[in-house]
Amino acid sequence: MPVQFIFVMIMLRQRQKGVKITDKRVRLTTEVLQGIRLIKVYGWEKFYTQQIAIFRKAELDTIRQST
Repeated sequence: MPVQFIFVMIMLRQRQKGVKITDKRVRLTTEVLQGIRLIKVYGWEKFYTQQIAIFRKAELDTIRQST
């Protein structure tokens, strides 16, 4: 039992980290979708695409660590 409890706690901490990263990614994606016209006008597509990709990679890394 105690060993299982430790593993569950580790998994919960990892999942909480993943949720925080997911929230950041979703917020950024929403911001991009709301301001798509400005992003297109000023040519910021590449920058925002890279930022979303960085958050997604961090999110996947966190999920992989918990499994």
